[in-house]
Amino acid sequence: MVVNWRIQTHGLVGLLVLGFWSCGEPSAGTDPIDTGGPFVDAVEVSGDTLDVDTDDPVEPYRCTPCMTDEDCDGLPCTSYGEEGSYCDVDCETFRCTERTEGHTTDCATSNDSGTCLGEVVCLEGVLVPCTAAVPMTEICDQLDNDCDGGVDEDWPDPDGDGVGNCVPNDSDGDTVPDELDNCPATQNTAQADLDVDGLGDACDLDRDGDGVANGSDCDPDDAGIHPLAFEKCNGVDDDCDGQADEINALGCVALYVDKDEDGFGVGTPDACLCLAGGSTEGFSSTPGDCADWDASVYPGAPEVCDGKDNDCDGGSDNPGSPGCVAFYFDGDGDGFYTANATSVCLCGFNGEPPFTGVEPGDCDDSMAHRHPGATESCDGVDDDCNGTPDNGCDMDGDGYCNAALGYAEAAKATACAEGGGDCDDGDPAVHPGAVEQCDGKDNNCVPDSDLLEGTVDACGPTCSPCEPSAEGEQVLCTGVGPGEGCMVGCPAGFFCADCVCDGTQELFLGSTATESRLVSDSFADAFRLALFKSGSFRMRGISKNGVV
Repeated sequence: MVVNWRIQTHGLVGLLVLGFWSCGEPSAGTDPIDTGGPFVDAVEVSGDTLDVDTDDPVEPYRCTPCMTDEDCDGLPCTSYGEEGSYCDVDCETFRCTERTEGHTTDCATSNDSGTCLGEVVCLEGVLVPCTAAVPMTEICDQLDNDCDGGVDEDWPDPDGDGVGNCVPNDSDGDTVPDELDNCPATQNTAQADLDVDGLGDACDLDRDGDGVANGSDCDPDDAGIHPLAFEKCNGVDDDCDGQADEINALGCVALYVDKDEDGFGVGTPDACLCLAGGSTEGFSSTPGDCADWDASVYPGAPEVCDGKDNDCDGGSDNPGSPGCVAFYFDGDGDGFYTANATSVCLCGFNGEPPFTGVEPGDCDDSMAHRHPGATESCDGVDDDCNGTPDNGCDMDGDGYCNAALGYAEAAKATACAEGGGDCDDGDPAVHPGAVEQCDGKDNNCVPDSDLLEGTVDACGPTCSPCEPSAEGEQVLCTGVGPGEGCMVGCPAGFFCADCVCDGTQELFLGSTATESRLVSDSFADAFRLALFKSGSFRMRGISKNGVV
């Protein structure tokens, strides 16, 4: 064993590097040294080895490895024999610096057996020792132990392959005796036997043992791949037909027709394909599509308001679907909902009871006639939900509620202190209890009372203060008003029906003609009827359709 050693110092930091090399098998009784690579024996140093920074520009290169003067930046590249070449002369120690990272120099190791060449290198701030092996006497190991360029030159080469035969009874010269060699006639130092049949791969015509000769096997090193194998879903051409993962291969997945390519198929399985390797265009491994012509319809699809069963659950337009309309709880079904009403979001324009409310503002969700815009009735309740009960019940301010709006006693506290029954809510002079006037109106709102408008009792027998009629003339009260409806001097045969002397017809009523008669206005411009019965003469106005 030859030991090269070198001590390097720089400042207060030192580096001790010991190198051990061997050119081949160690001599008997010598343990081999595992170097683990050319630089394993290098000892790491502190940053002080690399951090050389002085005013002298050549200082970083002094005593560092070099191959030519150019590596030394002005210093001579000087040979130190087998140690290699280094910048400057008279170097007692060698080193590395930041600027010489990666610099190398040739070196050698010599002894009586010969000379081996190597190199010294600066690596990460460490001067890695000479990598030259230690020359040793040539042994039969297919290595150049003495570094003279020859291999096993002192051993016979019976097979003429240029490699010495180191082992007796080794016909192929692979260092394995024939009795142990699984291919005695073929060199196979590794003795590989893939199919473990006792015949080495180097001479085995079917080395994977799959029953197919190597030359006919598309993968002679894999027993699972050969022309007689079953195709499997593994991305490999198992049966050597040039295709991988064909239809119905082992491990395939049953696929369903998926015409709309939404990921869901329909019907029964149509093919068995390898999902990883084979093409699945037009197929899906997941069934359940209920509309294979529409890519927006499949199990789990988002339900929207479009009249379709998007998620294939048997129902379409589910509550809450995008595009739905909010319908609110409407207890009385009037279409209006209260402020705190709950809601559901439904597709379409019609709610489902009890969620039919589409307009807000209902103030009583138990009464269908009470909601915004409803007709107000005079009952002490806010029917139109405007915040004011019985608004509009007494428009003329006479204290009486409009008879057309109905009436309840509760209205006395809200709008109608005097009660209801006002037959003309636009005239404060007309209401129950008013004095009947000869003005053609039902002043007291009692049509069937004894004080009918236009009667003698109301206007006087001669329509006072009308002037007395002349002999042969008639003066009748037309019901227009005292002094205004008097007609004096109507010719005989005519009477005053409407302030014009054009009353010409008298209709006698059978056997009661002496007691009553009906006279009418033939011109039909006012449709006044005069009824004389039992000394009481009454005038009534009617509409053109004959309604009093």
